[in-house]
Amino acid sequence: MNLPHQNTSRESTVGSFRTMQAVQTKGRGAFNTLCNYLILFFVFLYQYVSKGDYSDSLADLVAVIAIILALIQITAMLIVGTFYINNTYQNTSHYYLFLLILFIFSFFYFFCQRRFDLVVGLLVCVALHNWDIDSFFKATGILSSIMYGSHLLLYRLGYIQEHARIMDRATDNGTIYRYAIGFDHPNFTAPFILLILASAIGCRRTSQRLIFGAIGFLYSIISYEYTNSRTALAATLFAIVILLFSFFIKSPHLYVLFPVTTIASVGLMLYLAFAYHDDPTVNFRWSQRPSIIYNLFQDYGLSLYGNEELNTINRETGGSIDNYWFNLLFSYGIIITIVVFVLLYILCKTSCRYNSPNMVWVVVMYMVYGMSEHHVFDYGFSILSILIFMPIVYPLFFAPTGDNRKIAKRMPQSRRQNRQRRQQSPSWR
Repeated sequence: MNLPHQNTSRESTVGSFRTMQAVQTKGRGAFNTLCNYLILFFVFLYQYVSKGDYSDSLADLVAVIAIILALIQITAMLIVGTFYINNTYQNTSHYYLFLLILFIFSFFYFFCQRRFDLVVGLLVCVALHNWDIDSFFKATGILSSIMYGSHLLLYRLGYIQEHARIMDRATDNGTIYRYAIGFDHPNFTAPFILLILASAIGCRRTSQRLIFGAIGFLYSIISYEYTNSRTALAATLFAIVILLFSFFIKSPHLYVLFPVTTIASVGLMLYLAFAYHDDPTVNFRWSQRPSIIYNLFQDYGLSLYGNEELNTINRETGGSIDNYWFNLLFSYGIIITIVVFVLLYILCKTSCRYNSPNMVWVVVMYMVYGMSEHHVFDYGFSILSILIFMPIVYPLFFAPTGDNRKIAKRMPQSRRQNRQRRQQSPSWR
């Protein structure tokens, strides 16, 4: 027989225990958020340093810090039991096998041009997978807005010096120059602004979408005054058009837009390359890209694993092919191009399955930008190098915030059973 004071004491103990659990959970959540923000900050900072007038050693240091923070976050998740497993696999060993396959693919990507975009992208993806897509885009929008705004302010105040001025044209009133506002090329402003606009497109909350969209538009106008970059302006204006479309078009079948857009853009460039490669007007309007692509077909052709001669030339000279898909085809080969296409398609389809169709618009934005640049997967320039692996690492990342089904599935089966047993025991009553 339980006395009244014994029941009161037990209830008090249980209440204190639950309060302590809530405090611990809140503390872990704050630590997780802080680590994720720091990881993304150093990921974005890497491109500010590597594309500015700084030493290579400083850029390497920033990259190493991001890697160390990602490893710390992964270790912390494993220790406290918040490393969430994709439970679509039959057992844990299958899950880790797929992670190993992804790392092997990332290293193959690295060896073609000695670029670690996907290697570090996969590591950061695993470190951030216990977040959700809303938190990710909110953090990306906040950090990229503050960082680019700070860069513009420091440049305007003279703390960041101009070192890559390019002559645009001569007029009766003198020579007109294009300024890179502290970067190595005027066109480098586009990827930094697209990070902000990608956040505006990807967010669910209307207020955040409007704020990030307005900031991105303002930055693009200010930057164009200095850079006179038609490529950057066209990319950002098209991103704003996509943002407007994303408010009204949210079909669960929106993922078909990715292959349609990709095939159309590649087909258009092929048509221009073979039909107008010797047309000076068309080449001028497309910054010589049709003739460059045509000459690549004539001089190198396509191969399964990329062209080592072309890769060696690009590594030694710092050159590149200013079209994302043709850069993949000639530098990385047909196999890696097909794998990347399939991973992006899975990304779009998974996001639609979990009611996040805006992710498709983000991918389409980068694909259109990729018609004129190759920075679609560059580490720190684009979020695609992180998110492309998320459907395999943890697809519930794309589920709406607060979805109870998502929260339940995040917890591995054994931990759910243990919690249920504890709740059913007399000490919890």
